[in-house]
Amino acid sequence: MIDWSQVDWAVVLATFCGPVLAVLVTLWHQGRSARKDARRSIYATMMRNRRHPASPDFVGAFNLVPVHFHNEKVVMEKYGKVLEIVNDASWSHQKSVQKLHENFNTAAASLLSSMSVVVGLPVDQLTILNGAYAPQGWADDEQEQRKLRQALLGVLVGARPLPVSVVGEENKPQLEYKPQVPTTMQPPIKSTQEPE
Repeated sequence: MIDWSQVDWAVVLATFCGPVLAVLVTLWHQGRSARKDARRSIYATMMRNRRHPASPDFVGAFNLVPVHFHNEKVVMEKYGKVLEIVNDASWSHQKSVQKLHENFNTAAASLLSSMSVVVGLPVDQLTILNGAYAPQGWADDEQEQRKLRQALLGVLVGARPLPVSVVGEENKPQLEYKPQVPTTMQPPIKSTQEPE
């Protein structure tokens, strides 16, 4: 029979609770690491595409900010400011677009600077605002594609004519092919030398 007065309850408790506690600590650490990785991924995507805020990657990462930074008050305040600018109704007025772009770039740089502090990679706002590179060719291609889509849409809805020219028989160049037929047949040339 077991003498319960002689049992070391600390050892019993450690034997049963130790593995459970270890699993809980491991799960907590994994959750914390996953949250940190998600935040860094969103931050890195937005930093990488900050010169092209209309890109699907930037927009997708921007929309995930409230999911992964919801408990960061400064980040959420700056996110709200950027959201106000992108939802501004005056984007449809050509005169306001330049000013809105400037406001957006400044607000986005401020947001990214706040996010950088949270993810442990602090970068100041001025560096974010002025420190990116994007080839001019990308902007030119994007603008040309936009113009092409607008022109095509104008043709499709009937707001813009599609120039068509018809080339008739009178405009067709007259090319005649007359094969050269020899008038007389000449016999093959025979060698006059005889083999030796």
